[in-house]
Amino acid sequence: MASVDRFGNKVTIDASQFNRAMEGLSELTGKSMKKVIKNELAKILEKTIKGTKPASAQKINERFDLREGQKPSERLIGRVTLNGRGRNVKSIKPTMWVSGRKVRNPDWVLLLKKLKEEKKYAKNSRGLAKATWLKQAKDMGIVLKHPAYVAKAYKKLGRAATRTSAKEYKRRPYVILVKNTARVPMIKEVGGYGAFVRAMNGRQKFFEKNVAKGVFKKAESVVEKYGVLVKDLT
Repeated sequence: MASVDRFGNKVTIDASQFNRAMEGLSELTGKSMKKVIKNELAKILEKTIKGTKPASAQKINERFDLREGQKPSERLIGRVTLNGRGRNVKSIKPTMWVSGRKVRNPDWVLLLKKLKEEKKYAKNSRGLAKATWLKQAKDMGIVLKHPAYVAKAYKKLGRAATRTSAKEYKRRPYVILVKNTARVPMIKEVGGYGAFVRAMNGRQKFFEKNVAKGVFKKAESVVEKYGVLVKDLT
């Protein structure tokens, strides 16, 4: 069972068919449900990380780039904190009048510096949505293949780390409860919700397809399709 937060509404994904598939996989391979589900979760999270879109560098630039004499992007952020005070970005001009003279506005200089810092932070954190799924893998002690920038973003999860988790329940039947209520991965444009559902359904269909093809009748075929499960989780 998996729980996600879709635009402020908690949604529980029905995993009943997936669970039945895992029971079948356990029976056909002779592996415990714990080993089967942890192995399949690893595959699901890898696919989900790939399917969750990172913020594009172009959009980040549009949010933080501001140049004198050029029209700002419509995506430009609206407010920043300067000297401990919230300010409207568009209200800060490059120059100001002092005693009848037009001079450089010191707040403009501070603004450009602030935007540069924020842009750097945003680019270093562009894998945050993906990193929420990496957090779940780490919760379960699962090692995944993932881009370096996702590992970098994982270190910056901050409060989002408390919004995503995978917890093991040592009972029969074996259960892993996966939750992700972080805001960013659930945004439609980022697509974390859909990526997880597709990954889970994909592993279920992969199993059903292998059953139909008779894969489980030959040990070597099982090793080929579920190599980690058969060889490394014995």
